[in-house]
Amino acid sequence: AFVVPLVTEAAGNIMSPPSSSIPVAGVWKRLLEEDPLGDLETADRSTLVLWTQSQQSGLYVDLRLPENSPGRSIEAAAIVKPRPSALAANGIPVPATKEVLAPHVEILARQKSFAGVIDFQTGDTSDGSALKEDAVLRQYVQSVQDMDPSQRQQDGLIALCTCLWNRHMDYQPPTGGLDVGVCASQPARQLDGSLLLRETGDDASYAEDWLCQPPTEQGPFLALELVSEKNVEGARCGYWVRAGDQFAYAVGHPKTVAMANLLQCHPDAARIKECTGKSLHDAIQSLSSDPLVQLDLLTSYVCVTGAVSSNGSWTIQHSTNPELVGCTLFDSSIGNGKTATNVCSHLQAAQSNGKDTSDLVEQIVKGNGESTVKRIWRVKEMTDCTLPLSNAQ
Repeated sequence: AFVVPLVTEAAGNIMSPPSSSIPVAGVWKRLLEEDPLGDLETADRSTLVLWTQSQQSGLYVDLRLPENSPGRSIEAAAIVKPRPSALAANGIPVPATKEVLAPHVEILARQKSFAGVIDFQTGDTSDGSALKEDAVLRQYVQSVQDMDPSQRQQDGLIALCTCLWNRHMDYQPPTGGLDVGVCASQPARQLDGSLLLRETGDDASYAEDWLCQPPTEQGPFLALELVSEKNVEGARCGYWVRAGDQFAYAVGHPKTVAMANLLQCHPDAARIKECTGKSLHDAIQSLSSDPLVQLDLLTSYVCVTGAVSSNGSWTIQHSTNPELVGCTLFDSSIGNGKTATNVCSHLQAAQSNGKDTSDLVEQIVKGNGESTVKRIWRVKEMTDCTLPLSNAQ
């Protein structure tokens, strides 16, 4: 696996990339899913799926919003008032918002998101079922292998490979199995520079077609892992990845009931992971029959994706929680005469014994009322960019 130790420099500085890089780095948008493999008639072409992959550290974030999901767009999210403090991921304290979202519990429970570290291996390391059963994958593999290696590298094509997406956090209950795909790209890029990737399950049960969003594969890249929240390490998992001008940010359900209480989440939010093999809908139904409680369980996990503007604003475009769509994750220009509107948090260098640390950064998240939530992140990768540290420090 390409998991490369970080060469640390002062927080906020540009860092040089290691020599090894993951060929599937960038932001990928899914075009379709065949489940089962070969079933094009009922293939899912409507779910919005974004996979944001770092270049060297292996960190990734995946977000999947079905059609009619209220967090899928700014238009769909207009049913609720934006609430930047929803990034705290500890339920919905606004009764009016709960009443609006209660009829949407079923679609919110069908959403998916997971994050962790990818294990990328060259070639097919599975039992060969994917290549045997998927003619499209075989065609891609053969066409790319027949190319001149220098031309293949120049075009940034992806030869036969195997990806294991280690899910360290999941919006849904654990599946009980591994997420392994055998992949290869088309032998040529699209006219706009995008690249089509075929992913087939190692057991040949499904296939997904992915389109890389150019030029995200060229960077810059940033990847961070959550260390602590409210000064407690391991309260929950979190990952944050930037590729090009796109980003994904996710924090998971609390790991234990004690951690749920500390984070001011509903205590049953920690029990979702115990419902292995169940759908999230069935899991929350087993924990509570009250849709207002179910909303608190669902919103104990947050995943957002969006775009980074040239002026330093990180705008949220899609989210598991619609209250965050249209909000700003960070705005590093605040403090230069710019006022904050619907900004979820700000970032500052973390300190230990009064000194800035080299690879840690402190995120101050808006909480309910006048409260704040402190999250400490560890920088795992930073190439050709800087951390969006606030000017308001």
